[in-house]
Amino acid sequence: MCGYALETLKAHGLCGQALREVTQAILLAQLLYANPAWSGFLKAGDMSKLRIVLNKAVRSGFFPLSCRIV
Repeated sequence: MCGYALETLKAHGLCGQALREVTQAILLAQLLYANPAWSGFLKAGDMSKLRIVLNKAVRSGFFPLSCRIV
């Protein structure tokens, strides 16, 4: 859901620092919510899925390339 919202904002002309701030407010807030409670239960596959989401955000221009997770 948040991917669609971010793509829509980007298509309507939001770019640069404003786009990164909105991404941080939406995407990272969702990923980090209650992180201390559930991070110990993540498996390798779950971590891989999180990396894929963050790397897609970088490829889409929502984050600078320096945020790419290998």
